[in-house]
Amino acid sequence: MIRFPNPGSDINQLINIFKLLYANLSETQSFDLNNMADIMVSENVASSSGYIGIQALERSYERKDTSRNPLYNQAKMYAEVYRFLGWIVSGEDAALRFNFTFLGIHVATAGDSSNKLFEQCLLGINYPNKILDVRFSDINKPFVSIMKTVALLDGEICRDEILVGPMNLSNGYNSDEIKQAANKIKVIRSTKKYSNLELELLKLSDKLGITLNTMRNYTRFVISALVFSGWLEKDVSTVYGSNKDFLKVTSKGSEMITWLDNTVSIDGNTLLKKDDKVVREVSKLSFLQMLQRADFIVDKELANMTDAGNIAEEVFGGKDILFSPYQYFNKQDARDLFPEYETDIGDKTIDFSVGDSTSTGYTFKSNKPIGTTNSIATKRNSAKHKLLDELDKWDGSTHNAIKSINKDAIGMKQVEFYPFIAELFQIIFGLDARAPQAGVNNERFDVIIPDTKYSIPVEVKSPTEEVMLSVKAVRQALENKVVLLSRYSRPYPTIREISTFAVGYNIPNERSDVYKLIEDIHNTYDINVAISNVDVLLTAAYYCLLNNKTYLISDFSDVRGVISFANL
Repeated sequence: MIRFPNPGSDINQLINIFKLLYANLSETQSFDLNNMADIMVSENVASSSGYIGIQALERSYERKDTSRNPLYNQAKMYAEVYRFLGWIVSGEDAALRFNFTFLGIHVATAGDSSNKLFEQCLLGINYPNKILDVRFSDINKPFVSIMKTVALLDGEICRDEILVGPMNLSNGYNSDEIKQAANKIKVIRSTKKYSNLELELLKLSDKLGITLNTMRNYTRFVISALVFSGWLEKDVSTVYGSNKDFLKVTSKGSEMITWLDNTVSIDGNTLLKKDDKVVREVSKLSFLQMLQRADFIVDKELANMTDAGNIAEEVFGGKDILFSPYQYFNKQDARDLFPEYETDIGDKTIDFSVGDSTSTGYTFKSNKPIGTTNSIATKRNSAKHKLLDELDKWDGSTHNAIKSINKDAIGMKQVEFYPFIAELFQIIFGLDARAPQAGVNNERFDVIIPDTKYSIPVEVKSPTEEVMLSVKAVRQALENKVVLLSRYSRPYPTIREISTFAVGYNIPNERSDVYKLIEDIHNTYDINVAISNVDVLLTAAYYCLLNNKTYLISDFSDVRGVISFANL
């Protein structure tokens, strides 16, 4: 039986956590589970024993036995998911030290297309593979087998049927075995008794030595992913005589099933039996086709793959291939197959050290020092100089200067983007806005604008996290305000009426759920969330610089929605 880890059922969260990990760790030589746990806590996407931030780490790492460390094991489950999705890969000498793959980089930087690429990665999950050392012997592309089984079961399937059927095939590439599994389920359905299905599951539980609850937990990721992809939707069915929770195929799912029927699905072990040229050409062709299906522009590259298409048709009987090489080959094999796609390994190292039972130390080391903004009175504001330099470069045209800086900002990661936003707020308000130093986790705010009465926390999303500000950023802006009011009132005094900010590279259009959420937050919590993008902050900063003025932070009382600066 295919055994999937269970890090959680929120696929959006799973993808977002991966993007946060990439934004923080992509420039490292490698990273491990401790580094992942550290980033997840510092980005407020993981907690331990009801605590967040440094307290969560301390509580979790009090346990010297890693099997009892909740954050470590949460990171371990995420790592296993990211590995079978092909987004990270183990090092050649250490299974629990990782690097991002070429496929993973596409997911992390794809914006909205990352969801479509996730769907392709579901279809690309391939057992056995050279990535994971698993304890089962099944030969299967589980999500392909599930969709093909659904087609044979009148377009509907339930959790326990997934377990006794498509997740329990000895060879999912054998169409007769899939038909046999579907027919077995049909026979059970004909009795109209769900207890007969549960009895079949109990027999499987005894045979495999796995408890019922554990087996059912294997489907949490599966069901969440099937619904997230839009191939199946949650519904009820009366095939067992009374209403039972079921998954039913959607029009998108039906189109996927038709596509699968006309596509050559290749098992990695079968491919490896062919000569080196076939392995190389078919692997590259299948990877480019995978990107194309996820709306990446690879037409030019595919136009040069005519020979590979002919080889695929001659050897496997078709040019449209379903095989994901980064979800089958290990790091060394992938490097040998695609030297042109070899990803750069960063020059930074992250040291994670645990002290005695009462203290934990975390150190960020880099060969390239990362600057932080401490005080505008004592430290040079690099954003100010950049704005003035660009203005001079464009002969005083603020429009062209903003356009140029905006173009540079799209490539910024968190370590650059957060301090840059902080420095823009320094210019705009004349206050000591700052981003916490990289690697320091005892402050949850991406940027804080301190004031003697009206301090404002800022939730920042760098372009490498999300190009368009999302509802998640708005929720985090709400959390920032709640935490500021309850726990940080002494260093950063504020009042409830003053806005909490969320800043991203772009803000969504008027039809976005972001604006409805902002109103819902105000109506429910009486908290004002104000949002802005880089373009508006640059315009405001130029106005302040050229007119020797600043805006009053007190004016942000009862302001919510898109920030609109006067005189702009």
